[in-house]
Amino acid sequence: MQAPLASENFLALCASDYYKGCIFHRNIKGFIVQTGDPTGTGKNGQSIWKKRFKDEFHDSLRHNARGIMSMANNGPDSNGSQFFITYSKQTMLDMKYSIFGKSYHTSSDQTQISVDYVMMSVDSKPYPFPNGLHLFGQLVIGPPGSGKTTYCAAMHDFLVKLGRKVAVINLDPANDSLPYPCAINMADLICLDEVMDYLGLGPNGGLIYCMEYLYTNRSWLANQLALLKQKDPKIYLIFDLPGQVELYTHHPCMRQLVCYLTNKPTNLKINTKNQLPSLSSIQSSSSLPLSKDEVPNSLDLHLTSVHLIDSHYCSDAGKFIACVLTSLSAMLQLSIPHVNILSKADLIEQYGELDFNLDFFTEVLDLQYLIDCLHKTTNNNDQSLFNSKYTRLNQAIIDLIQDRSIVQFVLLDIQDLSHIERVMRYVDRANGYVFGTNEQHNLQSLLHSASGVELAPDWIGMIQEKYMFKKNYDDDDNHNTDSNVQNDDEPHIDLFA
Repeated sequence: MQAPLASENFLALCASDYYKGCIFHRNIKGFIVQTGDPTGTGKNGQSIWKKRFKDEFHDSLRHNARGIMSMANNGPDSNGSQFFITYSKQTMLDMKYSIFGKSYHTSSDQTQISVDYVMMSVDSKPYPFPNGLHLFGQLVIGPPGSGKTTYCAAMHDFLVKLGRKVAVINLDPANDSLPYPCAINMADLICLDEVMDYLGLGPNGGLIYCMEYLYTNRSWLANQLALLKQKDPKIYLIFDLPGQVELYTHHPCMRQLVCYLTNKPTNLKINTKNQLPSLSSIQSSSSLPLSKDEVPNSLDLHLTSVHLIDSHYCSDAGKFIACVLTSLSAMLQLSIPHVNILSKADLIEQYGELDFNLDFFTEVLDLQYLIDCLHKTTNNNDQSLFNSKYTRLNQAIIDLIQDRSIVQFVLLDIQDLSHIERVMRYVDRANGYVFGTNEQHNLQSLLHSASGVELAPDWIGMIQEKYMFKKNYDDDDNHNTDSNVQNDDEPHIDLFA
């Protein structure tokens, strides 16, 4: 016997009815199910010796199949009464948790765990939309802190007031505070904290694991979206995605998920029984399909990627160049209609004044001028070798960006309805959404109550006047001060009152 302590502990606790009435307090679908705590909280439970006992590892004991039973712990040599059972092969748990048994189902040759009954109910009906869902929506992406969740909440409220039926889907497993009504929550599929706890991963590694897990279990997402469409055939979707930039710039997981959501289906085969596949296929990113021939059958959603970037990066030439490169990389990686947003417009000069007018940054004009700004910033620094390399790096990035010339930005103050309306129009134009019959009338009513007048053509100029600091031209002899004098005979209209 390779694990005498764990085996004796388990059998003795069973014989004493210690486990009687215990619930499965932790169920990570497709991964493990855990029990053994009489309180049902996952924080208690004692061994037969009334103390923690040491781990027992053996080379022949591996988490290499479904039904492996192991002691749960919160660190080395901290075993008590709690144990878990694997849903599938989980080799990453080897030499971390003491294996003491394996569960079988006597009526079948295949390993079957009794706790399968806590899985989702079986639906024998065929998938109701074999030709795709044909819904419209937005994929909201961007780095952490750029305002994605706030944007989703504000856009949801705005569209609901216009008369659209909107569903917000949270695909960020780290987002546990949602300011909007969530129609589909990834936390119902997998929990980031539990993944980090069991696999010993950090926040970034755990999040990437969760996104790979979502892609592997994409049939779960397809079934959830189908339920939304059955309730309302014209439901509008807003996907709130995580903020790790690598997901959109080079990791294959997000690209494959977007392909699944947006491509037209061919021989669509959805898992109608909600059975969750093994996690063994996602132990490494190389197991994900990469070639065009391996792109999975999809749902035919008409989505626009909305990429949010903090607008205050415009005040730093190096950071703005990096932001443009990130936007370009995401556009090429996801390969769907794309709208880039400079968010938090009211804070655009929070960390310093801009070197150029606002349209220079929104239109991404000749970025060569930013090299001159970098020279001014780095001239006062003694690290001349670093500055030289840094300048050459930014020059190479600028050349790459301008070779493509496809990046532009829309400015957004989320508190201003006219800004939200403008972003909505860009998104609708990108994915081909057609207004509903009553939506245009509702839109005019909303904007009338917000501003009182229609937007003038010089929209960027008005935003610049509102949000950017006024520079002092009193010492500039060539500046025509008369042009700044307000004519008392002309009525003053505040477009953003």
